[in-house]
Amino acid sequence: MKKIIIIGAGISGLSAGINLLKKGFSVEIYEKNSTVGGCCSGWYRDGYYIDNCMHWLTGTNQHTSLFKKWKEIGALSENSSLYQEDYFYKTNLGVKSVSLYSDLEKTRKEMYDASNIDGIIVDKKEIDSLIDTISEVVKIYLKLDIFKKFKGYIKPIIKYKNMSLKDLQDKFQTPILKTLLTDYFPKEYSSLALIYAYSTFASGNGKIYQKGSLAFSENILNKFLSLGGKIYYDKEITKINTLDKKAYSISAKDGNIYYADYFVSTTSLDYTFNTLLNNSCKPKEYFKKAIDKKNYPIVSSYQAAFVINKPLRPFKDTEMIEIPKTKVGSSIVDRVIIKEYPYLNEDKDKTLYEIMIIQKERDYDYWNNLITKDKKTYDLEKKAIANKIIVHFENTYPNLKGNINLLDTWTPITYNRYFNLFKGSYMGFVFTKKSSIKRISSKTNYKNVFIVSIWQSYTGGLPIALKLGYQIPKYIKK
Repeated sequence: MKKIIIIGAGISGLSAGINLLKKGFSVEIYEKNSTVGGCCSGWYRDGYYIDNCMHWLTGTNQHTSLFKKWKEIGALSENSSLYQEDYFYKTNLGVKSVSLYSDLEKTRKEMYDASNIDGIIVDKKEIDSLIDTISEVVKIYLKLDIFKKFKGYIKPIIKYKNMSLKDLQDKFQTPILKTLLTDYFPKEYSSLALIYAYSTFASGNGKIYQKGSLAFSENILNKFLSLGGKIYYDKEITKINTLDKKAYSISAKDGNIYYADYFVSTTSLDYTFNTLLNNSCKPKEYFKKAIDKKNYPIVSSYQAAFVINKPLRPFKDTEMIEIPKTKVGSSIVDRVIIKEYPYLNEDKDKTLYEIMIIQKERDYDYWNNLITKDKKTYDLEKKAIANKIIVHFENTYPNLKGNINLLDTWTPITYNRYFNLFKGSYMGFVFTKKSSIKRISSKTNYKNVFIVSIWQSYTGGLPIALKLGYQIPKYIKK
C-alpha cells in the first residue's frame, strides 16, 4: 500500500486525507499545532471558547451538492444544529442603520427608507438593480455545483463582474448606503464578493454550525480516523527532502525525518515553495500574482474577544459600528465589525463577542517590525486597542461599564505564527475585479509532491479547501 504524508490538518488536508484513504492509500497527517482545523478552529480563554473562523458556512442547505460533500466527510449531517442570523450584517451610521436581511424585500424597503429625501428615493435605480440581481442569483445559486467545471459568470451578474466595491459604492448617493457596501469587505474586493456572499445568506445556504469551528473540524477528523488515517500533532515540518525531481522524506523541527511515497502540502504556497522546497519549482502563475500587489492584494485582521453580561446585549449578530479614530497596525480606522456568538459557551449569563478590523499588507509589516523589536510592546499595543474600543462601548452604553471582560487579542502575526500564512492572510489573494479565475495546478515539478492550498484559487474559504481536497486523488496513482 502506497503511503502519503499530508502536511497540515486544516480543512483541505483533512478533506484530502479522507478522499485518499477511500482510494486505498495509507495516509498520515503532520500538524504543526496541537489541534486540527488550521484556521477553522478556536481556543479557550478564562473558560470561554473563542471561535476563530466561522462567520457563515456555505453549504448548509441540505438540498445543495455542497451539503452532500460536507456530509460525506463527516462535517455536517441532517441533524446538525445550525444558527441562522437575522441579517447578513447591519451597518450603523449615526442614528441610522441598514441591514442586509435574508428577506430581500425587507432589505429593499430599508434601503428605500434610508435613501428617501423629501419623498424621492434618490438611489432607487441602483437599489433595485442590486436587489433584483441578488434575487436572480439566489434562484440559480442553490443549483450550482462547485465540484463541476464552471466557465464564465452567472448571467444576472455580468454587469457587476468588472466592478469593485468602490466602483459600486460610487454609484450610490446616500451616505449610509455607500458605507453599507464597503463595511464588511474592503473596497478593493470585487463587487461579486458581496453579491455571492449575500446571495448565499439570502438563499438559506449560509448558516453557522452552532458547536463552532473547532467542533466542525473535529467532526471531519473523526471521519478521517475512522477510515484508518493517522495524525501527529505538534509536528512542525521544515523541509521536504528531494533528490532528482522526487521527494523521499520530510524533516520536522524536532529533528525527526518521515518517509513516504507521496507528499501533499496544504500550507500557503509561499511557505511550501520558499521554505519546504527551498525556493525550487515555484509555479509562475502564483508568484506572478504575488508581486502584483495592485490587482492581487492580501488582507488579514486584528481581532479581540470579550464577554458581556447577557441581559444587556447591546449588539446582535453581526454589526458595523463607528468608533473613535484608532491606529491599528499602520492604519487609522473609525469602524469595527462586531459579531455576537450567542450559541457558543455554557455560561448563559454572558455572551461572547468578537471585534474584527481588516488589516492589509502594510499593517502586517508594522506588527512584524513591532514584535521583532520588542514583544512586550507588541502585546501591550494590541491589548490597548481593544481596551480603547471597550471604553468607547462603555461611554456609548453606560450600563456596560464594568460588565465587559476582555479575553484575548490577536493580529496578522498570530495567523503567520500558528498557520504559516503569508503576511497573515487566511483567505489567499483578495478577489478583485482584475482577478484571474485560472486555478494553479496541484502538481509541482516534483512528480510525487502536490499542493492543496486556498492560494490556488481566486478566493479562499472553506468550500474551496473542501473542493481541492476532493480533487487531489486524481493526481496520485496507486
